[in-house]
Amino acid sequence: MKFNAPLLVSLLVCLAAPVLAQERMSDPLEAARLRYAAADYDGTIAALPSTDASGVEANRLRALSLLALGRVAEAEVAIERLVLAAPGWVPGDDLSPRVRVVVRGVRDRVLPDTARQAYDEGRRAYERHAYAGAIAHLERAITIAEALALEGQPGMEDLRILADGFLTLSRSLLPPPVVTPPVLASSSSPIVVPLAALVNAPAEAAESEVTAAVVSAADASPTFEARVIRQDLPPWRLGLGGPGAVFRGVIDVQIDAEGRVVASEMVVPVHPGYDPELMRAARDWRYEPARREGVPVPTRRRVEVALRSR
Repeated sequence: MKFNAPLLVSLLVCLAAPVLAQERMSDPLEAARLRYAAADYDGTIAALPSTDASGVEANRLRALSLLALGRVAEAEVAIERLVLAAPGWVPGDDLSPRVRVVVRGVRDRVLPDTARQAYDEGRRAYERHAYAGAIAHLERAITIAEALALEGQPGMEDLRILADGFLTLSRSLLPPPVVTPPVLASSSSPIVVPLAALVNAPAEAAESEVTAAVVSAADASPTFEARVIRQDLPPWRLGLGGPGAVFRGVIDVQIDAEGRVVASEMVVPVHPGYDPELMRAARDWRYEPARREGVPVPTRRRVEVALRSR
């Protein structure tokens, strides 16, 4: 008996097609894509997962379908979830100007405040020495601020710089991961060899008498830390940033055995218009030198500056 090979192949393809189609339709996201491509917007929404955290692509399809149906308020909820999960997402030129206007409105309403809130939470976590939490919040703030800065959102580049500075500090102060100690076998019972990890905890901060600058020692080795004699800050132009604005930064100064500042480093910028003046002022700061067993020694201090507009 002879077999017709082409006919057999065609038959197998025909038999397999419904199975393959069924498998594609069993994926809710793929089914939603097919229905959206067919302009079945109600079917697209019905095919998508109903949970709030249903993913970027699902919320994109839901938002676009709702906009096509004229359900703008519901679409804005989906767009908000979408831009919070993917701050860099913007609709392409293939979508209508009306869609782009709605998306832009949601982004402008939601993302700047989200970036500032993430930065504030990260800075507060840093001040509590909760460095792992600070890193998570600050990384989120930077991700959003970078996306908005590229779009020309005012203040976002400054926010990104501040968040990046505190992120660098948090990473440098994050304790090393706990290493499971090795176990050495013996004839009687296991012997656990402990591993010690020395972590320098930051010194207790004290308010400066001059401004809201926080001073803490960066070198724990002297018996007595350097004490402030003169630590004047440059005048702050209160109009910058508007009423209630707060700008924070960190500067490290190296102090010699005579209490003079011999070097300084801007660890976290305060403000682009203020940082050069602060660096110049730091050259004239004077301290009672740190001492080790009564002998003056060089040391370092870290100064956090907080400037508030009124």
